[in-house]
Amino acid sequence: CFHSRDRQSAEAAHHLTGGGDERDNDAKTNMPLSFHVRGIGLMSTQPRDFPAVSAICNVLCGVEGGDSSDEGGVMTDQFHAIPCFGVHPWFLHEAEADGAHVADSRSTASFWWEKDLRHALSSHPNAAVGEIGLDAIRYDPSTGELCTPMERQKEAFELQIRIATEMQRTVSVHAVQAWGPMMDILNTKLGKKKGDKPPCIYFHAFGGKASVVDQLNAACRPAKVYYGFAPSANFKLPNTANVARKIWMDQLVLETDYENYLDVRQQLKLNVLLFFFSNLFSCLRQTWLDSSLLYMPCFSLLTLSVMMLTSTLRKGG
Repeated sequence: CFHSRDRQSAEAAHHLTGGGDERDNDAKTNMPLSFHVRGIGLMSTQPRDFPAVSAICNVLCGVEGGDSSDEGGVMTDQFHAIPCFGVHPWFLHEAEADGAHVADSRSTASFWWEKDLRHALSSHPNAAVGEIGLDAIRYDPSTGELCTPMERQKEAFELQIRIATEMQRTVSVHAVQAWGPMMDILNTKLGKKKGDKPPCIYFHAFGGKASVVDQLNAACRPAKVYYGFAPSANFKLPNTANVARKIWMDQLVLETDYENYLDVRQQLKLNVLLFFFSNLFSCLRQTWLDSSLLYMPCFSLLTLSVMMLTSTLRKGG
């Protein structure tokens, strides 16, 4: 969602896709900043993206007039830019192929990029893990097979969510027609005590049925669970309204899922009111608060912003 001059809102998930060469990454780093956006969560899709995600977040905060040396170089008091590092299931096969050219590539039982992921997260104390997950319908058109076998996807997902748990980072999750395998990992591979899971788990562009919501809430305990909705992925689906009504408002965030977040502004105005609120400002205000809390484990300095906003909400009824 978006921030106009009299509205606060946050873009919960914005993608940097395709990796690319240094020239591509330079262009992405120099992309113009929209002053309509109060904050952004910038998701990587594979290890090739990690340097660009880091650089873009630093540039965004620098443009907004803050000292990018604080809190890992990704936050100012004017603009919140959250770098998110992870390997997306759509691009896992590309990371696997890149691993064949890495000198310290290990056996198929491990992932060569684990060291890079840990380094990126350690270098950015405010970073989240994402976007990671499982996808059961992403096929290679040349073979008719999944781009990455589901068992390998599960191994990558479990590794990354364990790293997020160990480092206590928010996680952004992609899940498409793979709720069974995902809930199996959440229920059987991770515990139910405090510290056994990441502090926050965010299901990006949530496409599950309303009946899945309660199951996920239970499987993710004790983590706080959030559900994201994007015009490009959700608003055209007939069951979105019913699913949205199933979700508590303090679990809702809005996102674009576009490479250019400016493209969604008009769609958001036209569509969000159909599902959530009769008043656009109320929607932006609530989803900004939810996005702030979602990334709270990453942004320690965001506490002040949330406290101020919570006070405003209470005064405004």
